[in-house]
Amino acid sequence: MVLEPPVGRWTSGPIRARRPWTPRPSPSPLNTDDVLRIRRAAGVALDRYPGAVGQLIASELLDYADQGFRGDPEGLSERLIADLLGVATPRT
Repeated sequence: MVLEPPVGRWTSGPIRARRPWTPRPSPSPLNTDDVLRIRRAAGVALDRYPGAVGQLIASELLDYADQGFRGDPEGLSERLIADLLGVATPRT
């Protein structure tokens, strides 16, 4: 079995195991509303966490928005956005 990062970036979800011959699911593209939501969360991060921590979070979120593809809905980036914007995340 091979351990590999999720589609896109390390910050878009947990590491998962998959067999080498298993094809990757194609990521869904971000629409304009999603990009605006991510950019709004980056602004909230700068306000909530002044200094280097807020800049790091905002930078990662802007990179996530610029990549143009949605990560894992349960992934770190989506959970961080939900937390910054005060939106409840679905629990499984």
